[in-house]
Amino acid sequence: MLVKTYISSSKASVVVGGALAAPRAFQRVIGAPSTSNWGISKVSPQRFPALEAADRSAGKIERAFLLLVQVVKDRIVLKDLAEKLEQGDLTGAEQLVDVENAMEQAALGKGVPVGEPGLQDALQIAFHAGAKAELEALADVPIEKAAKKPRLGAELSLNLLNPEAVAFLQGYTMNLIRQVSLQTRLAIRDVILTAFNEGGHPYEQAREIRNLIGLTQSQAAAVRRFRQMLQSGDPAKMREVLERTLRDHRFDSTVMRAIQVQTTIPKEKVVTMVDRYYQRYLTYRAQTIARTESIRASCAGQQELWRQAQQQQLLDPERTRRKWIITPDDRLCEYCKAIRALNPDGVRLDEEFVTEDGSVDQPPAHPRCRCAFGLFFPEREKRRAARRAAREAQEKKGEV
Repeated sequence: MLVKTYISSSKASVVVGGALAAPRAFQRVIGAPSTSNWGISKVSPQRFPALEAADRSAGKIERAFLLLVQVVKDRIVLKDLAEKLEQGDLTGAEQLVDVENAMEQAALGKGVPVGEPGLQDALQIAFHAGAKAELEALADVPIEKAAKKPRLGAELSLNLLNPEAVAFLQGYTMNLIRQVSLQTRLAIRDVILTAFNEGGHPYEQAREIRNLIGLTQSQAAAVRRFRQMLQSGDPAKMREVLERTLRDHRFDSTVMRAIQVQTTIPKEKVVTMVDRYYQRYLTYRAQTIARTESIRASCAGQQELWRQAQQQQLLDPERTRRKWIITPDDRLCEYCKAIRALNPDGVRLDEEFVTEDGSVDQPPAHPRCRCAFGLFFPEREKRRAARRAAREAQEKKGEV
């Protein structure tokens, strides 16, 4: 599905459709839920166009990821997978699941219900939203080199069907899928190796593999550990279950009863509780990807607009800088706060932002980041400051 939209502001025009090139992928591991500043949240009341665009797109990305996972799971025939496991065929079992190919096809919309966007389409929507939001934000910015100083937003012709933008979306989507599928493959391999070493019913092992699709290796390990604690019959281990943030609290009474009478939890209850835990973890992962990648795609849309503005000689790179924008509230993390401090005067359009552990071209700086960035015009700001100072001086003079 290609989304095509045409909007105009004076002589400005936007053509969107087509598709985004992988920006430098941030490599922090998306792991367990946390109560820290990286938790689930919308951005603060202080709004920025790219963040608003990301907020509007995040729900679509979350749903697209969950649909992608479901499509991959539906392709797995448990009977065939169980046979491979029973035969001890590790390679055959991995090939049967074929995670990366299945995810790539689903990301492009294959197997996704009609009318639902694939993951690439959802990322494209965020990319276009970011570009359009930035166009509106620059509507009143004067073009410094022009004699009559026309407005950048009114003169810019933005084409999101150009080959660079299309290549960006395609490369970006495939890069994201490779990261997700790699983590899933590692998680599946852990299950298979454990099955070979410890034994167990092949059909149950096959079902466990299918129910780990979409999680990272560490998240899948957490689900397996959750199952082991429930099956243990050990009161100390079962108490740990009650400390898991993503557990289904409706089953707490079942766990507490088993602890009190020192018995095991019925098998069918364990299956249900583990399934619920997996589903909640998968939702958490989907939300993390949606929040992180909606900001990445939206900011990439901004970058594309700036690139085209330079090509059309409407944006002077010598007079323009990019500035990192934090969300200044009580959930601001120290890592992002430091980026702002390390780049107090912003960076050139072709420079990267300095961070505590390297450099980054654009937000997000980490999973669930709530930062943004925007253009800053030093000369323009100096003139504004001078006018403001003159006005204040005149006001003081009148008070004497």
